[in-house]
Amino acid sequence: MEILEAENGRDGVDRYFEVRPDLVFMDLTMPVMDGFDAVAAIRDRDPHATIVVLTADVQRRTMERIEAAGVAYVLKKPPRKESVREALNAVLPGGLE
Repeated sequence: MEILEAENGRDGVDRYFEVRPDLVFMDLTMPVMDGFDAVAAIRDRDPHATIVVLTADVQRRTMERIEAAGVAYVLKKPPRKESVREALNAVLPGGLE
C-alpha cells in the first residue's frame, strides 16, 4: 500500500483528484476545509469514492451527517489496529487478503 497525506481538507480534495486513490481516510476536524466539506467536494465529482471517516465526535447529529454524506465506514478516534483492519476489510474489494 502507498499512503499519502494532506495538510488540510482543501489539500486533501486536490490530492484526491491528482492521485485518485482506492481509499480515503478523512478526518472531520481540519483547517481550511473541514471533513464534511471535503467529503462533499470529492463525492460531487466522484460519487464512487471510497471514504472512511475518522472522528471522536459520536453525537447522533454528527453520525447522521456522516451517513448522509455517503461515507463507506466510520472509525472512532483513537483508532485501534483492529478497528482499522476491520474498516479495510469492510470497504476494500476482497478485504486485506
